Amino acid sequence: MPSLKTCLAVAALVCVASADTIKVTATSGDTFSPDTVKAELGDTVEFHFQARNHSVVSGVFENPCSPMQLGSGFYSGFMPTPGGEAGKVFSIKVNSLEPVPFYSSQGDECPKGMVGIINPKGNKNLDKYRNQAKTLSRSVTPGSTPYGGELDDNDDPSVQRNPDGTVKAAAGAMTVPVVSLAAALGLAALMSKKNAPYRGAARGMLAPPLGPCPSAAPLHTRGVIVLREKSAGDDGARPLATSADGTRHVDGPLEEYDRRVEAGMLRNDEHQRGIIESLQHLHNELRNYHAPPIVRPSLDLLKPTQRMSVFSSLFGKGRGANPAIGEIPDNLPRGLYLYGDVGSGKTMLMDLFYDRLPSSVKTKTRIHFHNFMQDVHRRLHRMKTEHGSDIDAVPYVAADIAEQGNVLCYDEFQCTDVADAMILRRLLEALMSHGVVLVTTSNRHPDDLYKNGIQRESFVPAIKLLKNRLHIINLDSPTDYRKIPRPPSGVYHTPLDNHADSHAEKWFRFLGDSENFNPHPETQKVWGRDIYVPRVSGRCAWFTFAELIGKPKSAADYLELVRSYDAFIVSDVPGMTIRERDLARRFITFIDAVYEGNAKLVLTTEKPLAELFVSRDEIAESLLQGNPQTKDGKAMNQVMEDMEHSAEQLKKTNLFAGEEEAFAFARALSRLSQMESREWVERGMGLESQGGKQDRDNWSKTRSRQMEDSM
Repeated sequence: MPSLKTCLAVAALVCVASADTIKVTATSGDTFSPDTVKAELGDTVEFHFQARNHSVVSGVFENPCSPMQLGSGFYSGFMPTPGGEAGKVFSIKVNSLEPVPFYSSQGDECPKGMVGIINPKGNKNLDKYRNQAKTLSRSVTPGSTPYGGELDDNDDPSVQRNPDGTVKAAAGAMTVPVVSLAAALGLAALMSKKNAPYRGAARGMLAPPLGPCPSAAPLHTRGVIVLREKSAGDDGARPLATSADGTRHVDGPLEEYDRRVEAGMLRNDEHQRGIIESLQHLHNELRNYHAPPIVRPSLDLLKPTQRMSVFSSLFGKGRGANPAIGEIPDNLPRGLYLYGDVGSGKTMLMDLFYDRLPSSVKTKTRIHFHNFMQDVHRRLHRMKTEHGSDIDAVPYVAADIAEQGNVLCYDEFQCTDVADAMILRRLLEALMSHGVVLVTTSNRHPDDLYKNGIQRESFVPAIKLLKNRLHIINLDSPTDYRKIPRPPSGVYHTPLDNHADSHAEKWFRFLGDSENFNPHPETQKVWGRDIYVPRVSGRCAWFTFAELIGKPKSAADYLELVRSYDAFIVSDVPGMTIRERDLARRFITFIDAVYEGNAKLVLTTEKPLAELFVSRDEIAESLLQGNPQTKDGKAMNQVMEDMEHSAEQLKKTNLFAGEEEAFAFARALSRLSQMESREWVERGMGLESQGGKQDRDNWSKTRSRQMEDSM
């Protein structure tokens, strides 16, 4: 009777003889060779990677250059190859005879034709897939971690090797010893080189090492952990650093920017550095952020309902908020909205951020916004075709997209189509409710999106969501007669996080004396009383909220401060409740003085503007007193995000002491909104595009006359 050892050897030989290994090469000419593979069940397709930076991803016919749904398909990760062929190969097992397209997700390689297919059939063929891909501008990368296959040492004799015969690892890669089936069963490995030739264009070449046999998978150990990616134009390894707790993490965009400046690849630019610091702040937040698991809405929740919430009815919101869209997590990091003219460096900055996302980001997606919306409409159409035209498919589609990336990066955010405008607000909110962090570039400030578009009022909530949930960063570097570049972010910063102080400091340097910064305290006198100003530079004063509002001051005190200074930094502004009503009234008085004096105002706040003077809980309690059966959190979000409009209705509640107080509250929000506009901030700043120093001098004279008239 044969021994167990003999039986195992025979079984291995049978496995080898019955399955082929098919070699496909991602070439330095940005093609797959061969690009069409005919395979049988159990065959191994082994992907090799030549010079430059390629990957291989299994796709779907309906959405070219996009990966299969998370949990299916395969992805090799990026294969940085400085020359020759990469030291690793990526192998997948063929477990279905259905057509499977694949593509390289590096940059625009897929739209430019770097695609292939396994087992084409009927209208699911390579030509059709490639033609559809040509309509896109970028492909979707499913993350940084390979899945659905095996990474092994490349046994090709052309690969460079170390003196001891081992494969040279790619820079930044950490190799783990590989125990392959061929090593465990030497005889089987020897025979496999004779009996398992490559098929397709590679037939007749020397056979590669034996791929893993399905029945012997436990004998095979995955061979490499890739800790590096490479993007177009990146000629070096993705640096790693070790933190105090011993964990390794990828250097962020700021470290990479410094490296490129030091290497002479980029010129140091203070304005650009300020922008990259914002990218670095988000990078740091993402290191400790873990997106919640995706919870798909039930199809029953997506069906139409006649029920309307009392909140929505009260505030004229029409149909009640759909419970299929959950609450946005409290710990969701604020994303970034980078806008600027052509040539302002949007693509380079997005590359810098996306390519160096921390390892804590499990899935990521980058896509041109136009292509993204085309994909969304295709998915919506498919849902309505399958489940009825009256179904609300947006929450379900959003869950699908969230599974493909918990960091979603858009290139060229814009809205020119009414169909996009109608769904964008709910789509973005649904993505955020799944913990998706949004980062986008655009040619326009959010306020300028879809200007003069049909039914633009339906798009305004999307603009407010972008401004409330993303940091708005201006990439344009205006020519200024002063030496300090304008900070790229807006004048208001929420919340009081790790980079609130740096936000205030940047604006203080910009608005202060650029020739002699030298912060110092000053004392102003009002009717014989002293007002202590803790930090002054030029005509800019910096107070904390406690210093400016915490101690009793009158309207005359604030008017005197506005006469003395052109700009104010107020940091550490808390969210106030009804218990701090005196503080809220005092702060509103100060805002009125700044607005009427045409001064600049920079804030760092604990809460968004709509929650500065009253809390969400207080509004909910006040409204529920009149409608005890109403418990609609989504409607509450709509109220808070449109507080200026809702303040008129809130007069009917007991939240304010009277109509005058409610009016002052709404007026303060309106004025804060106006004072954060680009026109307000840049007026009189000496920008060359607006007249330079003469513009500043004229503005100073106008303010001086206004102050004299108010005395």
